[in-house]
Amino acid sequence: MLFNRNLFSLRPLLLATLVVLALPSPLSHPALAQTAPASGTSAAPTSTAPTSVTPGARPPAAGTATPAAPAPEAKKFYTDGIPLSVGGGEPLIFVPTKMTYLSQAYIKLTGVDLTDNVLIDDFASVNFCSVLTQYYKDEFSWRQAREAIRASIIRNLENYPEYFYIVGKLPLGRYDFDKKAFVLDEKNQFRRTGQFRIDRNMNKCEPYTPSHLPMAYNIRLNNPITLTELEIPEEKAFELTREMDKMGNSARNAYAVFYIRMNDFSILSAITSGGAESFQANVRATLLSMRIYTDPFYKNMIYEYTGE
Repeated sequence: MLFNRNLFSLRPLLLATLVVLALPSPLSHPALAQTAPASGTSAAPTSTAPTSVTPGARPPAAGTATPAAPAPEAKKFYTDGIPLSVGGGEPLIFVPTKMTYLSQAYIKLTGVDLTDNVLIDDFASVNFCSVLTQYYKDEFSWRQAREAIRASIIRNLENYPEYFYIVGKLPLGRYDFDKKAFVLDEKNQFRRTGQFRIDRNMNKCEPYTPSHLPMAYNIRLNNPITLTELEIPEEKAFELTREMDKMGNSARNAYAVFYIRMNDFSILSAITSGGAESFQANVRATLLSMRIYTDPFYKNMIYEYTGE
């Protein structure tokens, strides 16, 4: 176990014959044709966009040239991701546990059948809801949109996220001068903590309800954490409490951020909402680092627990 005690501071589908389909990218949401960088990289990818069509129009003839989409700047990717070096290695990109990212990780790590039209529709309802809502009712237009989305999944599959972060508030409690540590209150202590449930209340892409893609995820760490106190030198602890007072943080709330790697998914059981059936999945994950920050931007780290 390693402790660091140093205080430091779509959009809608553009329907025009033979023009670029400007669906949001699964990771950055600027264009479905863009390929996101692999986890831990920031290189700007290049790709081509699928061709969109006018509702009711015939599909493009075989061999028709597809207009190229401009390559995005690398900084546009992972706008809500956190680059983090764990154990001195190359930085990895950790993304929040949004249903979009979870659905992408599920597709990537389970090896699901991408010829399954229902699965593609489910994925679209989570990642491209505005497109599905507008065009799903027209099976001819939707068939072409579905193929564009399927092609995007295949193109981006290996770049879908595997690294996630989960955040919770953590009151530091009172400082113990004998232990030289902030002792966490009983209800805030971590005692083999390693289970998280991510549930977005089924799906909000009306009127479509997924049936093949999980809408709830039970994450279980294979290395749960036990932590009852934060050892911090007295001088640093004093400075920390004064700074929190200045910020009006009398409760001494800090932010505990769990940085994890998803290992694999498995279907757990069916759940029913409004008469529609969906699934929740178990996720096995590894805790790579748990860090405690004093700010909601996760810049001023005061403690690190790696579980080693």
